[in-house]
Amino acid sequence: MQREKIKHVVLNAKNHQQESEIVAQAGRLGAVTIATNMAGRGTDILLGGNPEYMAVKKMRDEKFTEEQISFSTSFAPSDNEELLKAREIYNNYYKEFKTITDAEKAKVIELGGLHIIGTERHESRRIDNQLRGRAGRQGDRGSSIFFLSLEDDLMVRFGGERLQKIADFLRIDDNTPLQMRMLSKQIESAQKRIEAQNYASRKAVLKFDDVMSKQRQIIYGERNKVLDGVDIHEQIMEMYPEVVSRICNTYLDADKPYFEWDLQSLNNGLEDKLFPKGTNLVDDKFVEDCEISDVVDKIVSIINEKYQKNVDLTKEVGVDFSMFERLILLRVVDSLWMDHIDQMQILRNEIGLQAYGQRDPVVEYKRQGFEMFDHMVDRIHDDVTAFLLNAKIQIDRKVEMPKQHSFKPAEVVNNGPQQPISKNKEVGRNDPCPCGSGKKYKNCCGK
Repeated sequence: MQREKIKHVVLNAKNHQQESEIVAQAGRLGAVTIATNMAGRGTDILLGGNPEYMAVKKMRDEKFTEEQISFSTSFAPSDNEELLKAREIYNNYYKEFKTITDAEKAKVIELGGLHIIGTERHESRRIDNQLRGRAGRQGDRGSSIFFLSLEDDLMVRFGGERLQKIADFLRIDDNTPLQMRMLSKQIESAQKRIEAQNYASRKAVLKFDDVMSKQRQIIYGERNKVLDGVDIHEQIMEMYPEVVSRICNTYLDADKPYFEWDLQSLNNGLEDKLFPKGTNLVDDKFVEDCEISDVVDKIVSIINEKYQKNVDLTKEVGVDFSMFERLILLRVVDSLWMDHIDQMQILRNEIGLQAYGQRDPVVEYKRQGFEMFDHMVDRIHDDVTAFLLNAKIQIDRKVEMPKQHSFKPAEVVNNGPQQPISKNKEVGRNDPCPCGSGKKYKNCCGK
């Protein structure tokens, strides 16, 4: 454009107001507008120009305020003389520019209307159609043409090499355009295939998001109960049988009699999850004539008794144990949920490799994702039950000293090694405090 000395404007997204003005005047006689993508923009291109934008620009140049300009272009009533005067000026400018744009419009229509020249085809036919539509807004005349290169991405991905061989065979030089209906159909076919691929990709992304959405609903639903102050004591107590049953079924073999069970491994498992080291809760007598379910019931009974002692102890010192339960559950859930989100993102980034093993990535993501979710829930139960069962609540009792002390005259003598205090004697900062604490005055009542 610069080499041929063609007057033009370049459309960019740096200034929204300037961008709208450029689009609005792109239909003027002889106007040339260069843009990377003119789809959308929220402004119609009127052949001959847009008189409203021209009038508004004139008022801005004359330093009218945005409030005055906004009122002038609206139908809002007002008794403000200043605003009404601005509207009158705007209407005069609008009529003036309307005469100019109407005359230009007739000339532009005579020349064929707005002409769109595209230098490539978009992957989506919708964008191309939006660009074509710029040439025929509101029933105006117009035309569009697209120039493509065999080196464009769209052509390279779908049939570019074959067309290049045809061009070489026919000895067509670079300046000779190829205009064939078959070529247009092939380009449109390539666009359809890309659109189908993009649709499948978006559909897969939506399915991935659905997995996380379901998990998020479950976690946030439980979390909101805690935040709303719902009593979760019964919910906590229901966790213990599940945790104990999981431990017992891990270390005890239901197919073996009780006297062949590995009790040491069971104790180690219980101490890893629930009890302090060295507890050795389960011995031969404990499991005598028991099934695994009986062992679970015995252990849960001991846990319930120990847990109730914790609850009673906190009541004695005036602490609401239910608040403590909510706090612990909330912190554990938040911590493990954040870790789970990170792990799910890693899984999502790597799940595409499942396609090489003839597996559907979405199905595998759902399966592995819910396995990870179940594992997270188990960890929440493990951490919450262990912490609450072994929690030791310490109450710090702070005794506040009075800020001021009253002292009697010199007749009062402390029992300590201090000298009698004179009524009119001023106590120095490093002198013993008159209250008898034995500290320096500056570190006691002189603070």
